[in-house]
Amino acid sequence: MNEKIFAVGTIFESDTVYRADRAVYDIYPSDSFEEIPCWWTFLNSGNIPLRAAFVLRGLKNVTIDLGSAKLLFHGRIMPFALYGCENVTLSNFSIDYDRPFYTQGTVVGYEAGSVDIEIPELFRYRIEGRDFIALSDTWEHRLITGDMLLRCMDAETGKPSRHSGVILGLIGGEIFPRPNPPLPIHHLYAEDLGGRRVRISGLPDFFVPRAGEILAMTHEDRRKTGFLLEHCADTSIRNVRLMHIGAMGITAGMCHNISLDDYSMYMDESTPDRIISINADSFHCYHCTGLMKIENCRFESMLDDAINIHGNYLVVTGSDSDGRRVMAQNRCAGLLRMEFLAPGDEAYIYRGSTQELRCSGIVESAEYTDDKGHVDIAVTFRDGLNTLPQPGDIIENRRMPEIEVRNCRMKCSGGFRISSGKRVLIEDCDFETSSFAVLFSGDMNYWYENGPVKDVTIRGCRFRDCGSVISTACGFTPTEAAPYYHENIRFIGNDVCSSRGGVISLSDVRGFKYRGNRINGVSLDELLSLTRCADVCIS
Repeated sequence: MNEKIFAVGTIFESDTVYRADRAVYDIYPSDSFEEIPCWWTFLNSGNIPLRAAFVLRGLKNVTIDLGSAKLLFHGRIMPFALYGCENVTLSNFSIDYDRPFYTQGTVVGYEAGSVDIEIPELFRYRIEGRDFIALSDTWEHRLITGDMLLRCMDAETGKPSRHSGVILGLIGGEIFPRPNPPLPIHHLYAEDLGGRRVRISGLPDFFVPRAGEILAMTHEDRRKTGFLLEHCADTSIRNVRLMHIGAMGITAGMCHNISLDDYSMYMDESTPDRIISINADSFHCYHCTGLMKIENCRFESMLDDAINIHGNYLVVTGSDSDGRRVMAQNRCAGLLRMEFLAPGDEAYIYRGSTQELRCSGIVESAEYTDDKGHVDIAVTFRDGLNTLPQPGDIIENRRMPEIEVRNCRMKCSGGFRISSGKRVLIEDCDFETSSFAVLFSGDMNYWYENGPVKDVTIRGCRFRDCGSVISTACGFTPTEAAPYYHENIRFIGNDVCSSRGGVISLSDVRGFKYRGNRINGVSLDELLSLTRCADVCIS
């Protein structure tokens, strides 16, 4: 292996180790940075090209080991983008931004519909009329376009508060909401009270901040992930701390084998006056294969899930009479064009939104056409289908990974959102989440994230006052022929401490084993809520 010095502007090569020559790298916006095509969201609230500082394409056997250096970004820059690489290791560094892509303020007053906050000096801003404008040395952002997430955080624990929930909003005299949001976008107004105090009005009645809490307001689209991985194999990220990222920590698509070890995000004495590490998910993975191995990680202070692993359903719109060519549409909210199906993929087609398998086949080709925000896909199957699919049927790509998560700590909003039919093992983890700790979902009406789990073991974990320990959710329609969605969930030898009942809430599950668990604060009857479940074993 060759050895070279890591630097801004490096043109990376295969079979090379890159090492740092300094403790801190200050990285500023540059037109020389490669522009990254962004398909995973239609949001671009700043109307600016997305550029990545470090891009690796088609490389093999690369190690970037920075010996505890900090990468400090000044501006709207994606740190890393990897395309079609094999055996890349990223290790021993941290990532931070000079001005986080959110603004926070301590709640100093509240009346129905409005909240007064005091904003630390780190979060520069100005008020014009009723508009709130977030500022940095390299950008400013008027919070009137797209959407913005608002959440109250407990100043002592760093966890989201349970009583106020989460809302989307925009702040200004005139706002321009994005289409088809997952939640209503509220029209909010800013008023400068002086002394770095700001009043935000227009809040819905159910959003009730309390004095001393921290109100966090995100104001950046979700394009600026820390690490973008596409079509990569055998990627390792080790001893990497994300002090702040404006979107996902890792976005990984169509990858094979990803290993995370001591990949962490949390607040401490080195991040004073901050309550948020990452504006979205820490690890968001779709249509991957092989093994997703996640060990010794610390997921804290994010505004979304620690881990989200899924595929995506497509909706059939028509087919040729011989069953070889099927027309489908991507209806996943926020996604434009991504590789939902590729040659060699096995696809299952279900009757409507049920789990009744209509037919299956091997993909020969997939042709994509972008049409006004939705993507039409013409799928050709190698040998044709023995049964013709009908409009409204659901296509599931069987490209899925195995998942192993060990010795991780969660202190955040949502824990693990898992949608994979392959083997899943979660062991020796600590959960302290305000909403779900582990969620098995499937969605056929907004995100279209598939699919059902078939082989899950959760053992030796500790759950402390989580919103829910395990829950299931799905958008499918049960039928007499296919009444269940998830299968074979084992919950063995775990510790649960909760002041609330119903913290294991399962529906439409066949095969649930509960054995050797220790619970405190609730009875077993209060702990378990099982609806339309079969083959349940409790011991």
